[in-house]
Amino acid sequence: MDNGIVIDGHFMRDAKRDLTNESGELYKILFWIESNCKFAMSTDLETAWESKIGCKADSLDIIWCWYENLLINNKINFVSPVKTSNKCKNHIRKNLGLTSPGDIYKYFDCANATIAPRYILSEDIDMHEPRARSYSSKNIKQLMDDRSGVLCRYVYEEINIRIGTRQDLIVHFNISRGDCDNGCNNQCPRKS
Repeated sequence: MDNGIVIDGHFMRDAKRDLTNESGELYKILFWIESNCKFAMSTDLETAWESKIGCKADSLDIIWCWYENLLINNKINFVSPVKTSNKCKNHIRKNLGLTSPGDIYKYFDCANATIAPRYILSEDIDMHEPRARSYSSKNIKQLMDDRSGVLCRYVYEEINIRIGTRQDLIVHFNISRGDCDNGCNNQCPRKS
């Protein structure tokens, strides 16, 4: 087992603009993770990312360039996923409203294979409260930032995986704004 933070593919899709500009809050958070711990990844998660952000074969895409740079610089721990128990999956499906999990269990399985921090960075409402899709955007943001969704709480209590938003990550790891402002050279190795 290795250390690493798992990043939701939805989050990476949203981070594309900040990676392109090498500035912005999402860029700074990704740089902080890269500098202070590692990213956790599995081959299943790579596939899940491709379904959210596009094909890995498009090697000039900024996200895949950034990802390749992390691989070259040993900033990603590839883990062998530890499967979420069927008991846990059944409870989530029957009692917590996640009837169409898509790739969500792949994220749980990857985070389950890490020692620390056992953290998933996600701003996908299905990772927090699957029944809240019809809530107002203000209520959804509040629910995710407070980590008060039933799925988020259950996964933490049952398998000790914390699911949080960028705001939770900043608070949970006590990241000051200055910690993220040191700059970063995430140039795509193929651009030179």
